[in-house]
Amino acid sequence: PERIVVPSPSREGPPPPPPEHAPRPGEHAPPPGHAPGAHAPAPPPGHAPAPPARGELLPIVGYDTLAYVREPVQLALWQPNIVQGTEVVFNHRQWILGRTRFDANGWARVSFAPQAAGIFVVTARTLTGQPGEGILIMSALPKQAPLVVVDLDHAIVASRAKRQWLGQSKAVTGAAAALAAIGQKHPVVYSTNYSDELSQATRNWLNEAGFPVGPILLAQSTADPFKSAAPGVLTNRFPQTCAAVMHKVEEAEAWAARGVPTYLLLKIDEDDYKDLRKAARDLRRLPRGISPVTSWNQIQDALLRGVQFSPRAVAEQLERQADYWERKKKKDD
Repeated sequence: PERIVVPSPSREGPPPPPPEHAPRPGEHAPPPGHAPGAHAPAPPPGHAPAPPARGELLPIVGYDTLAYVREPVQLALWQPNIVQGTEVVFNHRQWILGRTRFDANGWARVSFAPQAAGIFVVTARTLTGQPGEGILIMSALPKQAPLVVVDLDHAIVASRAKRQWLGQSKAVTGAAAALAAIGQKHPVVYSTNYSDELSQATRNWLNEAGFPVGPILLAQSTADPFKSAAPGVLTNRFPQTCAAVMHKVEEAEAWAARGVPTYLLLKIDEDDYKDLRKAARDLRRLPRGISPVTSWNQIQDALLRGVQFSPRAVAEQLERQADYWERKKKKDD
């Protein structure tokens, strides 16, 4: 299938608003009546995009989301420095999905019901006031589509330093190729703890690294369920979630407690026998429903070929590795 490219916001200001054409056959058409959503409290301090320099395009935060086909979902934007009443239009390709105005708290919301399954790359542009632009991703799902939720911060990003996120980070080996294959069968949702102002940089990084396009949702519960990938929130909205890929044990346990098969991606110093033995001990205490894996190839095998990885078998493998490295160290000493 053709790869979807997520565009970056332009730097030359928004073009004139596109005409409201009648949908062509096969295009996604908005339903009649796009009522703006209710006002919402502003996010906590420290998450606001910086005001632009004079003459620059105002960056607008777009919140990715999931939706069922033919059921309405909120498309939401936030920009605390925008003038109340600024009009904004939401577009997918050349089609207008809705128009609304920013409220006093910097929010703009429209309700939209996708008429077909797929990925909607939605571009929002201001029509009045200072030129501004933002992007959000909406994944429209059939009722029984099995989701895969992935810990973006630890199971995909190899580096741990938050400051490196904007360009220097590398992906975990094999993650992009495995998720590209998995994404052919299962819609992919990315779960993150990173703040809102990094959303577009995150989309760009994923796109450049070859990952499949999918919504980026917050790992914690929020006042707005549409933007949360917390286990309790997401499984209530989408009970067909078929798998979660996590790196932290406590997060894996939270997903497994919801009845979601969970894969715990281990990051172990493979030549440190003490580290290997500790990991083996920890694996033997894992609750049911969690499968430990040591690579993205194993995750791909599990989700696409039904290969199973039991905590006991993986623990025994790690203990054999520990024995080898301990003997080698004693011999070298």
